[in-house]
Amino acid sequence: MADAVVNETVQELNETTGNGTGKIPATPEGMAVAYGSLMVMALLPIFFGAFRSVKYHKEQKVSSAPIWHLPLQSSGIWSYFSI
Repeated sequence: MADAVVNETVQELNETTGNGTGKIPATPEGMAVAYGSLMVMALLPIFFGAFRSVKYHKEQKVSSAPIWHLPLQSSGIWSYFSI
């Protein structure tokens, strides 16, 4: 009696788990769209950032101070001593 109930329960579980849980296979078109959009979303910010950086550096005023002044200028010490 108990074996029959266990067998019926196992059969019912096997039947219900087989329905609706199958994985939908990926298509080549879907994978191409996914990878293509990831590449575009990754590369666009890099390109725009690079062009903005070049534009910003062209607009910057280039100082004629020697290179050893740069750490002093960035820390504010140079402006203290130049007064």
